Amino acid sequence: MRSPRLHWSVLAFAAAVSVGCASTQKPAALDAPAAAQAAAPAPAPAPPAGAPRAPDGAVTGLVFSVEPPEAQISIDGAPRGAVADLADGQRLLPLAPGIYQVSLKAPGYVTWRAEVALRAGTETIRVNLARKP
Repeated sequence: MRSPRLHWSVLAFAAAVSVGCASTQKPAALDAPAAAQAAAPAPAPAPPAGAPRAPDGAVTGLVFSVEPPEAQISIDGAPRGAVADLADGQRLLPLAPGIYQVSLKAPGYVTWRAEVALRAGTETIRVNLARKP
């Protein structure tokens, strides 16, 4: 059988070692923000004005093939003009990849609405608006 003095001394030594180790190490939570700030990359420069481009240089956006061509386009509730007024012959509306609420409306026609997921490249919207009864 061990003597009580030896037993308590072993426990005291173990407690001192564990306290000493804990006091020399910083908790990981305290180191994380400093490490994240040090490792954070510099902010990326703003993309140049113009059409969004996919990594391979291709233009990204929605191409509209709509009847009637005077239908008005709205993206996420913001008016973007008539389909016929899109600058290029392809009727491309440049947009960055993302999810958009698209609507098309023209006088005398039923409004068309859809949620569109756009990836890099182009997505074609083909719609023939229905006449109102």
